[in-house]
This record gives sequence, structure tokens and C-alpha cells, in this order.
Amino acid sequence: GDSNKELLAIGVDDTQTKWLAVYTLDYASQQYHLLHKLSLANDLFRFDVTAKPKQGEALQSVYFMSRTHLSKLTFNEQGMAISELFAIAPLVVKSRIEFIARGQFVQDLNQDGRDDFIIGQFDQTQLFLGQAEGWLNQTLAIKPKVLLYRDGARYSEAKLYFADMDLDGR
Repeated sequence: GDSNKELLAIGVDDTQTKWLAVYTLDYASQQYHLLHKLSLANDLFRFDVTAKPKQGEALQSVYFMSRTHLSKLTFNEQGMAISELFAIAPLVVKSRIEFIARGQFVQDLNQDGRDDFIIGQFDQTQLFLGQAEGWLNQTLAIKPKVLLYRDGARYSEAKLYFADMDLDGR
């Protein structure tokens, strides 16, 4: 399909199965039609999409986070698949999560045109900076926000803000 006219839909059906569907625009009828449909693993709990690329021909990527891996949506002749990129340990305990939420873990932190990832963990924050081959892993001493309750605790990722503080364009 036309890379500017696809529509992604993520949902959960009556049997609690998570689905990803890709629809494409039929220019003649001006209607969207199902192009691909994929059942998603139960442990996927978060997704994110890269920002619209600055280069005209570059495409956006869709990433998924599970309890154990960061994965990317890929396309081939057979359709689409979720391909694991690398192991992670995000802020999640449950093995089955009922829904998938939009996250904010994909950035281009160093403005090199590659996707970088920020993964909050229970005792630190991990950065994975995209390289020509693979990722450069860096640990930051940024702990999650912890809210204590009578029956336990709730952890959430620390809110991070990214800005060009020295105004050098990077």
C-alpha cells in the first residue's frame, strides 16, 4: 500500500485475544480495507511509534514492549510479524496484561535519525541508542516513582523531558 495511507488498529476481542490489524486506503472507493491481521502475544503491554521521519522517503516504525523483550513490527511477503530486537526488564510484574497502551519509549535522543529507546526499570533507567549495527546500552541512575499503599506499592516510570539545552541543534 501507499506508506502514507495505512491505518493501524490494536484491539482485544471477546475471547481476550489481542489483535493488530493494518488497513490500507483504496483510492478508487476511498474506503479502507483490511491488508494484514496478526494475533499478538499475551505479554505485550505497550507500543510506540517513531515520530514522522524528517526524510521524505523514510517510514515510521512500530515497536512493542513485553516483560522480557523489545520488538519491532516487520513486514515480508507472508504478511507481518513481531520480531524481537533485544532483552529488557521494564516496570511490569504480571505475565498476562489485559490491554496494550501507547507508551513513550521511542525517541531519537541524539538526533542521528535512528530510533533510541528509554526503558524504565525498578532500580534504574536503560537507554538503548541506535547504531549502524545494533544498540549501545547505557544505564542511568534514574529510579521510578513509587507510591506506597496499605496493600502494596505502585511503580511508574519517572517523567523524562528531552531538550536541546545548549542549543547546538543536537
